[in-house]
Amino acid sequence: MPRRGRRKAPRGPRRGLRRRAARCHPRGLTVRGSPGAALVDVARGPDDLLVVGTGSRAPLRRLLRPSVARYCMSHAACPVLAVPPSPLQAQLESVHRRNVWRIPLDPRELTP
Repeated sequence: MPRRGRRKAPRGPRRGLRRRAARCHPRGLTVRGSPGAALVDVARGPDDLLVVGTGSRAPLRRLLRPSVARYCMSHAACPVLAVPPSPLQAQLESVHRRNVWRIPLDPRELTP
């Protein structure tokens, strides 16, 4: 007799995901070259998955250095997962700047 309030999760998608994860064998690799081209060259198989961070980029930095994530998304033959930065990254950078400039930090500024 099933318990009240609990439902069984669908078995199909999870079972398939577990099987695929069991066959996944990540590996480390060192490649020289420009970042975008090197990543696209290494992850050229249809079974590959390329995971790149998007990073928060200031307009001047964006002008001087092209985005690796954008390059990968437009040139890769495999699927590309672009991961945005954490929402806490901006707060961390703010605290770091205050430490560099030795500006006192009020802990109440860190709470949302």
